[in-house]
Amino acid sequence: MDYYKKYITSRIVVAILSLFAITVIATAVYKKVATNKISEDTIIIDIESTPLNGRVLRHQLGFDSGQMEQYREITREFRHKANDIIHSINNAKIELFNELNSENSRRNEIEKWSNEIGEGHTRLKIESSEYYLKLKEICTPEQKKELSKMFKPLFKQERRHRENTGRRGRQY
Repeated sequence: MDYYKKYITSRIVVAILSLFAITVIATAVYKKVATNKISEDTIIIDIESTPLNGRVLRHQLGFDSGQMEQYREITREFRHKANDIIHSINNAKIELFNELNSENSRRNEIEKWSNEIGEGHTRLKIESSEYYLKLKEICTPEQKKELSKMFKPLFKQERRHRENTGRRGRQY
């Protein structure tokens, strides 16, 4: 009887631990999928910053329901334009790379695709600026301060691209 109790107890413990392990794995997978999934209203300003979406704006800026409706409309319009621009930039990058790797690369084609990429980045920066200004219009003065902090990464100068600087950003 003592052996039988130990056997049953060990089986119950194994079953409980197995369920616990399955629950932990399922939770981890769910969280991974949930965090990797970008919602429809998410705008990524900078890979190092928090993506902007309705939830973040409602939380950080305190948008009310009227502001959220305006935000959705502004974001829908911006996302459409930005996606078109990004698509054209990516196509130009592919064409540039193909031209660079062709047997007889033509410098005028390389220049054409390079210019198209640069013009696309300019258009994207202009659209991003317009997006910011439209969001700013629906903000209260306090919300404008927070919005400025949220968008700062989009307009900051990256350390590695500064001209006339050496290691660690020192002037030379």
